[in-house]
Amino acid sequence: NQNRITLDDTGQSGWYIAPNAGINLLSEFNDDQIQISYKDGYSYGISIGKEVNPGFRIQLDVAHIKNDLDRVFVKLAGGVNVPVTDAKITQIPIILNAIWEPRGHGRLFPYIGLGVGAIKGKYSVADLPGVFPDLLDIGWAFALQVKVGLTYELSHSSSVTLGYQFLHAHYNSDLDLNNNLITLGVQFRF
Repeated sequence: NQNRITLDDTGQSGWYIAPNAGINLLSEFNDDQIQISYKDGYSYGISIGKEVNPGFRIQLDVAHIKNDLDRVFVKLAGGVNVPVTDAKITQIPIILNAIWEPRGHGRLFPYIGLGVGAIKGKYSVADLPGVFPDLLDIGWAFALQVKVGLTYELSHSSSVTLGYQFLHAHYNSDLDLNNNLITLGVQFRF
């Protein structure tokens, strides 16, 4: 008799890892001091999670999001259009999610999740006039996330996911950013 490990036993611990990539559509920001519009950007990240009950899992998301700036208009001092060559915003969210994933008998099923966490943002605008840099001074902030999508099981230990995430970053009382991410990921269970 020889002891053998069968592939059917993989993915039974409930733990998984899921790399992902996608695009980010960042909503325009506009207040009484500054107006900023953004080009479509990209994101990449990794999720680590555990299924705690059938259909319910806890997941930690860590990502890198980058958008180039399309236009910056400072409304102070009579209004100043700021050149946006090489201007960008990068954000690094760290979000803990609770995800509900009702499973049927097929391989395709939906999921919905809610998350809270922190996000670090940084603007890079080289040509911002010297009197205005505080307008774009952001750092760590509180973040909320809602995610929905579909999971398709490839095997007992892997799945592919297509999802939408609404990620709200509350940087300070004047600067809130709404990220709309469309992501594609692969989940590996072990």
